[in-house]
Formats: sequence, structure tokens, C-alpha cells
Amino acid sequence: MLSPRAICLRRDFCAAFAVLVFAVTLGTECLAQEAKSNQPYIDQLRQGLPSTETSTESYTEKIQQQLREKEGTPAKTQYIDELKRSLPEEETSPSGSYLENEKAKLAPKPQGGAIQAVREGKSDLELRREGPIHHAAGFRLGASQTRDTTAIAGAGEKPYTDIYGTGWTPDLAFFYEYQPFHSEWFGNIGIYLSAGIGYASGMGNFQYTLKNFAATERAGQLVEFPSKSRTRFQFFSIPLIAAIDYRFNLFRILRPFVIVGPTVIGYVETRNDAAQGFRGDSRGLFMSGGVSLLLDWVSATSTWDLYAAHGFKHYYLTLEYSKLSTFSGDVDFAVSGFSLGLTFEY
Repeated sequence: MLSPRAICLRRDFCAAFAVLVFAVTLGTECLAQEAKSNQPYIDQLRQGLPSTETSTESYTEKIQQQLREKEGTPAKTQYIDELKRSLPEEETSPSGSYLENEKAKLAPKPQGGAIQAVREGKSDLELRREGPIHHAAGFRLGASQTRDTTAIAGAGEKPYTDIYGTGWTPDLAFFYEYQPFHSEWFGNIGIYLSAGIGYASGMGNFQYTLKNFAATERAGQLVEFPSKSRTRFQFFSIPLIAAIDYRFNLFRILRPFVIVGPTVIGYVETRNDAAQGFRGDSRGLFMSGGVSLLLDWVSATSTWDLYAAHGFKHYYLTLEYSKLSTFSGDVDFAVSGFSLGLTFEY
């Protein structure tokens, strides 16, 4: 027999279990009723949508398919191919990459590289000629000279102009200059050395004019022999100059200069007959002034070649007016006039 307390506990447990079963059953029925009430609405929405076939295509592929159908292109054509067809046609080479094709369109490289381009003046680079300048050399040719050459008493029988005339005669001189100080802005002081040569030729004149008796008798009047002889004379003058000069530098283009120094002139006179010639020397003073025009800008190729072959850093066209006078010797020289030449600095 169960005790009254045990009976009471059993009754309470059964009541609690019955309540739990009721609650679970009620919840299940509610969920089923709710699902059943929503299903017709969802079905109605689905029926309103257009029917679609199940497809494995992605959204992008569907868009591409719609574009093809709109443009009337085959379905199997790739979209990228259609983009290529829409671009303007380009000339394509049978071989070669894109970079090679683009390089072919560029202007060809100058032959010889950057140095050759500088030589030809086709480069923005500036030619650099390293090292200081301490030397100059060049030549000048007499363009318009006035000469007054006179032999002292007893040294000659005829005036110089009677034999050699007053016309232009060649006069060429070479010079070297050492520049202990040189500035591209302020100019330079130099020790100037020069050697030149002058040349003149003419026919001799007889000292006395002789009467031609036979011709006089035939003509009935005085007839004389020609005063010109068949003897040819040649006169060489060799001036040697040691001087001091100063060359200015205006805007690094024009180089005005002055030169002053002593000179010694050696001379030789020859003749083509049996008589002996004459030689000697005279001493005097040489002075000149002029201007040199920079020629580096005229031809970049010539400027580079002169620097590469001989080390010349600048070269100039020189116009010079000079005067040479002697004060001792058997022959007095007074020579003045203009000369043209080239000067090279290195």
C-alpha cells in the first residue's frame, strides 16, 4: 500500500506530464496551420511570374546572350570578338609583338649614337672640350698691302718699284702664341711668335738707255734700245716677329686684339744671269690690331673633328691690320695693310 504522500506525488507527476503533452501538440498544430495559410499566397506569386527554364548560365552570360540577340549576332560568337570588330582596323604585321610594331613606327635612331648627333649638330647636348687653353696658332695672308722698300745709298742701283712694281704680291705668315693666362670672359695675354715670307718678281732695267744707231739712221729719228733687260729678279723677304699681345673677349664671340713687338726681316734677291744676287737683314718694329670672329657655331661637325683630331677647342676667322717699319739695315721696309687668316686655340 502506498502512503498518502506517495500517492499525492504520483498524481502531480501525471498531471504535469499531461500538460506538457498538450502544449507540444498545440504548438505543432499552430505551426502547421500557419504554413498551410501562407502556401496559397506564395503559389499565387509564382504563377504570376513568367516561366523560366533551369539553366546553368551565369548572369553575365545571360546579359551577353541578350545583347547578341538584340544585335543579330550568332549565339556562339564571343563577346570579346565583337568588341574587336567594332574597333577601327589597324595594319598588322605578319610577325612581331605589339612593342615591336610600335617601335617600327618611331623615327629611326641616328647612326653613330649620341656622339654622332652632337657632331652633326642634331642634339641638344653641348660639346664639352675639357682642359684649360694655353696655346694658339694660325696663319694670315696679306689681302691688301702697301709696300715702300728702299735701298740705302750704294746698296742698289734702281728703285724697288722700277723692277718689282707696285702691284699685290703674296705675303703669308704663320704664328704661334703661348697664353700663360686665358679666360673665356676676360681674354688672355700671350707671347706671340711669327715667321712669314713675302715674294716679288720683275724684269731688270738698264741703268743707262743706249742709242740704236742703225735704227736711228733708217727711221731718220732717235731710236733707243729698250730699257728693260731680259734678266729676271726675284725678291724674298722673311719677317721674324717676337711680340706681346692681348686678346679681349666680347660676348665670347668677338676677340679684338693688339700686338706689339720687335722684328727682324731677312731678305734675298736673286737673278737669272751670271751676276751675283744680294742678301741681308733689317731690324724694326711690328704693330697690329684686329678682331677674331668665333666660328665654332658655323659647323658642329668641323668643330668636333678639329677637337678630336688636334685638340683645338676654338677656331676663329681673323681680320688684321698691321704695320711694319725698320730703322736699321741696308734696306728700309715700310709695309702696312690688311690680312685675313684663321686662328686656332688649344
